[in-house]
This record gives sequence, structure tokens and C-alpha cells, in this order.
Amino acid sequence: GGSATGTCAFTGNTYHVSTPRTHFFVTCSSNASDFSNFVFEAQMQIINGDCAGLIFRANSTTGKLYLFQVCQNGAVRLYLYMDYSGNHVTTLATTSSSAVVTGLNQTNVLAVIARGKTLDFYVNKNKSMSVNDSTLTHGQIGFVASAASNPTEVIYSNTRVWTL
Repeated sequence: GGSATGTCAFTGNTYHVSTPRTHFFVTCSSNASDFSNFVFEAQMQIINGDCAGLIFRANSTTGKLYLFQVCQNGAVRLYLYMDYSGNHVTTLATTSSSAVVTGLNQTNVLAVIARGKTLDFYVNKNKSMSVNDSTLTHGQIGFVASAASNPTEVIYSNTRVWTL
């Protein structure tokens, strides 16, 4: 499959994602979105808790996905999940980015650019990480609220997706 338009139904809308759990996420649309090479950008504000993130090349049936996580303390990470249990998670990259506006209620623009195995990650237009990984090649996109130690709520807005 795949999207010829490269847009999602939620473009321009605001989404509140909150969770007391670590591995909760919502996808772009039920099963309609299937992106291989794309740019995925969203503005986020962490209202409560720990971390926000974009998921991509996700399979909502199996729980396989990449998670680009950005935390209110400035931590930036890329995880590879192989199932929903959280028992099979690989940390592909971790760094701390001075581009992150830290603290609660701050606005940060996150972006993922995926081209084949080359995955580039941006915070506020600054490249934070670049990773080569070919485990997952296509799938859904979505948002995550990541509760490391505190229940977390994130607001997403100004979402844009386009295919490459």
C-alpha cells in the first residue's frame, strides 16, 4: 500500500496524548497510513510528566516501531520496539540536545526524515541524531506520550507529513 497524497487526516489539528503507562501511542489513522520514505513533523508541548515522541514505520498489530523520544530534560533517544511488551526494545541512539527548549509547557518542533535505512532526527530545525537502521522499512506514524516515572500528557499540533 502507501499514501499517494502524503498527508494525514490529523494535519493541522491538535491532539492531546496522555498516559500513565510507558508504551502508549496513537497512530496517524487506523490502518490507512503506510509510509516508507517521508518527512514527519509535529509541534509538541509536554504539559505534565516526562517525554514526548514520534513513532514511525510502526505496525499496530505486532507492536514493531521506531520511537523518536524527546524529553523535557533535553534527552533525545531513538528506540526500536519489536513488540508491545517492552521486553524487546533496543536503544539505537541517545544524546542530549541543546536545541530542546527544556521544562514543561514549552514548544518544540520535532521532525523525522526517513530515507531507506538513513534516519535523521531534528529538534527545532537542528539535526540531533542520524542513525542507519534497516530493521523496519515502512508502516504507520503517530504520537506518543512517554511516562518514564510520571504520568505524562503531551499536546501535538501543526503536524505535517510528506512522502519522499
